[in-house]
Amino acid sequence: MNISIPADLKQRMDAATEPTNWSAIACDAFRVHLHKLAAKKPKVNMETTIERLKASKETSDNAALSEGEKDGRDWAARYAEAIQLQRLEEASDPIHSWGFGRGDSAYSDAEHFYFIIEPDDDGDRSAAQDFWDSRLDEMPDTAYVEGFATGAMGLWAEVKGKL
Repeated sequence: MNISIPADLKQRMDAATEPTNWSAIACDAFRVHLHKLAAKKPKVNMETTIERLKASKETSDNAALSEGEKDGRDWAARYAEAIQLQRLEEASDPIHSWGFGRGDSAYSDAEHFYFIIEPDDDGDRSAAQDFWDSRLDEMPDTAYVEGFATGAMGLWAEVKGKL
């Protein structure tokens, strides 16, 4: 399949400095459009509904992951202490992604992230809330937190050998 895009759009895409998977973005747009077409059909079956909601969740999670990664990199560059990034690196799990709370804890993944970088505050929900309040209007979801950690670790990987 070949897809044509206007030259001015292509120039803007080429000028983007952040690494971007344009194919994934196009696939997301195709899925959204296909689900809109399916929604126009008079009879909606459960399989179509499930597929539409899966695509919606995936799009939302991808957006949160991407936003978190950008913000995590910025946090690491501007505010993080080297010891916080070292702690985060030690806590990373290459097999299970981040899996901060693994779902078996009363603490959210956002709280677990904070407890990793600030172990003296382990269990202090208000301290975790303060950390995230200084960055966002609400406690972030798992996808955002995973992106945030990944972004911070990406920057750490680039600079730690130069310290």
